[in-house]
Amino acid sequence: MSSKVVYEGWMVRYGRRKIGRSFIHMRYFVLESRLLAYYKRKPQDNQVPIKTMLIDGNCRVEDRGLKTHHGHMVYVLSVYNKKEKYHRITMAAFNIQEALIWKEKIELVIDQHQGSEVANGNRYISFEYKSGMDNGRTASSSDHESQFSAQEDEDDAHPNLLRRTTIGNGPPESIFDWTREIDSDLSNQNINNQAFSRKLWRLLQCQNGLRIFEELLEVEYLPRSCSRAMKAVGVVEASCEEIFELVMSMDGTRFEWDCSFQYGSLVEEVDGHTAILYHRLQLDWFPMVVWPRDLCYVRYWRRNDDGSYVVLFRSREHENCGPQPGYVRAHIESKYNISHQELVPGSLLQRFVDGDDDFRNSRLKLIPSVPKGSWIVRQSVGSTPCLLGKAVDCNYIRGAKYLEIDVDIGSSTVANGVLGLVVGVITTLVVDMAFLVQANTTDELPERLIGAIRASHIELKSAIVPKLEPDAS
Repeated sequence: MSSKVVYEGWMVRYGRRKIGRSFIHMRYFVLESRLLAYYKRKPQDNQVPIKTMLIDGNCRVEDRGLKTHHGHMVYVLSVYNKKEKYHRITMAAFNIQEALIWKEKIELVIDQHQGSEVANGNRYISFEYKSGMDNGRTASSSDHESQFSAQEDEDDAHPNLLRRTTIGNGPPESIFDWTREIDSDLSNQNINNQAFSRKLWRLLQCQNGLRIFEELLEVEYLPRSCSRAMKAVGVVEASCEEIFELVMSMDGTRFEWDCSFQYGSLVEEVDGHTAILYHRLQLDWFPMVVWPRDLCYVRYWRRNDDGSYVVLFRSREHENCGPQPGYVRAHIESKYNISHQELVPGSLLQRFVDGDDDFRNSRLKLIPSVPKGSWIVRQSVGSTPCLLGKAVDCNYIRGAKYLEIDVDIGSSTVANGVLGLVVGVITTLVVDMAFLVQANTTDELPERLIGAIRASHIELKSAIVPKLEPDAS
């Protein structure tokens, strides 16, 4: 009687031979309720697998991170039973989404058997395909492993691994992980020169959907050799995994988001989460002529429990990446934080988005500002916050993944009067508008912006009437 198949599909069989060279083969993996197996092709009838592993509560899934094989990046998982760690199955995927699905499915099966015993008293039973079996089919020699075979990649000296574990040495000492909360015990250490440690920021501008911030320093004069830290915050309509793979890419796809990229290569793979990279910069877009630049830096990444990703970069020297003729070695210290933006159940924003119109009208707040314009206009508009839903008529349209708010300025005599005052000089005005949900109780504080917009030197003559498609219903 066959077990129920939990998950199956093509994955990469990843390993390292005794001579040290890595290999990858495409294999068909099948996860059943008690068994993980892989085949050379999709199994039919009673086909014998190349290798199997019994899944019980003693099994562990190691996330071995990112590996590079002949220019191909693969995300590696290693499954083993802690009672016999030398017998393991190492599998990989070309994209992190598929690797995460397999990790989740295997951990689900492990959870179901946590603390269980195998019926015959043994905690571990495995089967390995031998040549000559399965109708004479032959398998690659790299598929034949036993407890005496060479260790596949990293040391197995991790006796206290948890069920869910990430293999890697953490950020190198040369990288300060400013994404971790800084403990008060570290206050006496020299972290002031580390980028993004604990900083205050000033919004410089909004451009192409990005909010660009500049670090605020408590100094009146900044030496020429120093520079302010900068950061940009934006929202992208994609999953964290898709953005992560784009950030990690060193091929032609990097041009989609990094106009400074010309060429990149791997210098050294430290472990699955840390690598030394070489990077040549493309500076044709730069407003002035500069000497060609290149970078040698360490890159560290991790995936947090909440599904977010952190990628850290910092320049360093390496014996295999010395100065290149015709290039000036540049310096980099930066970070990417990739996270989901979802409504927190019970939060003020969630209650506003999913609430009724009366609640929305009582909480939608506008903060206006006129940084550029005549004195009369600035006095008329002011900068005092107002409840927009109480001042004018608002129509709320709740979609599957959005909330649209249509504001009828003509519904208010006061708003009409201000509009009549500014419409004649609107091409000379710069108007900022910030929107937020008002907090009425202390537990709803602090108030946070939903978003902000700047209307700069608007040309009303350029406005167009949108062509709306008729409603299919």
